[in-house]
Amino acid sequence: MVFQKTYLKLIIPIVLIIIAFLIIFFLMNEIFSSSEEYFQGRQEVYALQNKIQNFYAHENLLEEIKAKSSVIDGAFLKNNDFVFFIIELEELAGKNNIDINIRSVVSPTNENPYYVLETTMTGAFPDFLRNLFALEGNSFSEYRLVEIQKISLKRIIKSSKEEVSPEGSQEAAEAVQESLVEAELEIKVYSNP
Repeated sequence: MVFQKTYLKLIIPIVLIIIAFLIIFFLMNEIFSSSEEYFQGRQEVYALQNKIQNFYAHENLLEEIKAKSSVIDGAFLKNNDFVFFIIELEELAGKNNIDINIRSVVSPTNENPYYVLETTMTGAFPDFLRNLFALEGNSFSEYRLVEIQKISLKRIIKSSKEEVSPEGSQEAAEAVQESLVEAELEIKVYSNP
C-alpha cells in the first residue's frame, strides 16, 4: 500500500499538471482566436472611422465644388437672358461711341452650346479698340464667357463739309475727313440652358 500511496503521490501531481496544461492549452487557443477576432474587429472599426473621416472630407469638398459650380454656372448666358445680353451689348457700344448692327444670331444646339452673333461695328479706331477690350475683358458682370471668333477691319473715310466764316465777311466751305473703322465680328457667347 505504501507503494500505491507513493505511486498516487507521484501520479496525482503529474495528472494535475497534464490537466492544467490541457486547460491552459485549450484556454490559450480560445485566447488566440478571441484576440484575432478582437484585432479584426479593431481593424474594421479603424477602417470605418477612416471611411467616416473621408466622407466628411469629401462632403466639405463637395460643398466647395457646389459653391464654385454656382459661380461657373453664372458665367454662362441663360437662354431667357439673351435679350438682356443684346441690350447690354448695344449699351456698351453706345458708351464707346460705336454703331453696332447685329446681322444674324445662331442659337445654341446640343453640339454647339453657344450663341453666334455676326455683327458690324463702326466707329473711330480708338473707340473701337476700347469697345473690343471691354467686350473681351468681360465687362458683362453676368456674362463672362464671350469669345471673339472672327474679325475683319476696314477703314472708311467719311467726308463732311464745314462752313467757316472768317470775320463774318466771307463764307468758305472746307472739307473735313473723318477716318472710321468698320469691323465685322463673329462673337461666341456660351450659354447654359
